[in-house]
Amino acid sequence: MSLFLQENCIERIEGLEFCVKLRTLNLSNCLISKVEGLGTLTTLDSLYLKHNRIGKNGVEDLVGLLECPSL
Repeated sequence: MSLFLQENCIERIEGLEFCVKLRTLNLSNCLISKVEGLGTLTTLDSLYLKHNRIGKNGVEDLVGLLECPSL
């Protein structure tokens, strides 16, 4: 299953806890500043986050990637 939400005014990665079969998530060109909320996405193998606000607060913005070992 894939979910394409690019080019939206999304500020947070949330509400995906029931998308357990999600394999591809595209959140490019949004307003996301921190990677989080990926813990239940055990089959996620492609995550697109280009052109967001991630990293403005340092590497702490990327700690949420560790929640998703399938990446």
